[in-house]
Amino acid sequence: MATDIAFALALLSMAGKHIPSSVKVFLSALAVADDLGAVLVIAFFYTLEVNFTALGVAGIFLAVLVAGNRLGVRSSIFYLVIGISIWIGFLLSGVHATIAGVLVAFTIPAVTKIDEVVYSDNLKKLTHEFEKEIPNNSTLTTPQEHKTIQHVKNLSLAAETPLQKIEHALHPWVAFGVMPLFALANSGIVIGADFLTSVINPVSIGVAAGLIIGKFTGILFFTWLMVKTGMGA
Repeated sequence: MATDIAFALALLSMAGKHIPSSVKVFLSALAVADDLGAVLVIAFFYTLEVNFTALGVAGIFLAVLVAGNRLGVRSSIFYLVIGISIWIGFLLSGVHATIAGVLVAFTIPAVTKIDEVVYSDNLKKLTHEFEKEIPNNSTLTTPQEHKTIQHVKNLSLAAETPLQKIEHALHPWVAFGVMPLFALANSGIVIGADFLTSVINPVSIGVAAGLIIGKFTGILFFTWLMVKTGMGA
């Protein structure tokens, strides 16, 4: 349901500056809504039976993440390790593990501790302090230089969000590893002697109609509706 949007975004990124920014923004927003819709379909129609013990354990871990967010925990490792535990819990429960990814993402802090102005001002001060120690005529840093470097690291951590940090760390793995493997593993295309018969199969026609006609009509109609009602302004 949402895989075509993911690949469309990949193709747009390859096109670079030749694609208007408004198109990229629209498709990104559409991808988010599309993914949420796909997750709901998975949750309601692809869960046959539920292991409530495993689901309960996953719920406890999820509560830990929520508490960590409320208490101001900003360690990426904290959210990754417990997030993986929640994913395993959902997987063992029978509920599709995609739901776990969405829930975990909601718990990861998405705000910075300091804004850009504070970060820039403090960085300038620290840079000035570091420059006062140059040159030190040594291959090692002075104690003051080391202290300043640590301050810069802490300042930079406060200026970025854990959510963005995890996203940037995972992006190369997802873009160059997960997505190609996902495409190859789930395409299920077998070109044989009866290929044309498979193409005109009612299931194939239904999938094609849904993606080409249905999706185009749905996106166009709801975009028009949002613009006319003013909700898309």
